[in-house]
Amino acid sequence: MNIIRPFVIAGSLLSLSPAFAAPVPVLNLPAAGLPYSTTYGDFESYSMPILHWASTSAGGPAYMFNTANTIQDALVIGTGAGGNQNNQDLGLSGTVQNGFDFPNLAGNGTGNYSTTTAAGGPTWNISLTSLRDYLTFGGVQHDMVAYFNNNQSGNISNNLWAWAEITLVGNNGPMTFMLNDVGSGSPLAFGHGDYVLSGGPVTLCYNVAFANATAANIVPCDGNETDSHTFEHNLGQNDVSYAIFSELLNDLIWSNDYTEMQVRVDFQELNNGFENLFIGAACVGRDGCTTIQVPEPGSIALIGLGLLGLAAGRRSRKLSRSH
Repeated sequence: MNIIRPFVIAGSLLSLSPAFAAPVPVLNLPAAGLPYSTTYGDFESYSMPILHWASTSAGGPAYMFNTANTIQDALVIGTGAGGNQNNQDLGLSGTVQNGFDFPNLAGNGTGNYSTTTAAGGPTWNISLTSLRDYLTFGGVQHDMVAYFNNNQSGNISNNLWAWAEITLVGNNGPMTFMLNDVGSGSPLAFGHGDYVLSGGPVTLCYNVAFANATAANIVPCDGNETDSHTFEHNLGQNDVSYAIFSELLNDLIWSNDYTEMQVRVDFQELNNGFENLFIGAACVGRDGCTTIQVPEPGSIALIGLGLLGLAAGRRSRKLSRSH
């Protein structure tokens, strides 16, 4: 990121303890743009399957990861009914709300859900002291990214309508960010119809055979392509489908202008087991993350000796003047 983030010494020194290790894999997300991400309102939604293919096909790192054994160590906004995350067990330095219970619709029924009408609603709240604490470890202040597992039933055409509103609260009033799609044609519910169509297949086309393709070979699907491949995003409750990021929101989280983040989430046409929505740490774009310059123990000792010497010198001069 381009912004120079403030270093709050108390919170950052706490974050260097072993308890503040990365709860989920720390990924280097590329700069936003097709084919890796799509803009929805104020956010970029990254496709984890496409990122995974583009990276591994060029010998890079994996972007797909399983949350079955890691989500319990993450900041969870919502997870399966009856298994909501106790975020207060993470030992963060500020206040944080526990995660919501997203519905698990047995029998593949369909239903809508909003945190505004859920127990503990209308929003999921976290102090920015806690959030910065969570994102700072190993001497690095990381970018905030939200991860989403799409878990619909049946074949790959089953999709989910999703919408979110994120508000930062501060002394100068609130600032709101939207994850929405005003042209989606989604049905109306919970006072709006600007939902994003989540899940299902995304097809990319190539000017070479897919087995030999890299991101450099992606071309329009206009009939002139040599080959194509469809990437599935309805991956179930244990595999992450999307990474959601806002550069401006992230920068403001690290400013001194706001004190709390509030998240409202709405779903339409849920038809299977629960979805997961949780927060991870990432490094986004060419500038990556900010490294905190923490003095080595020897340097801290030298600084302390220097201050003691300065104090002794001042005391000596004061005594000489009194005689």
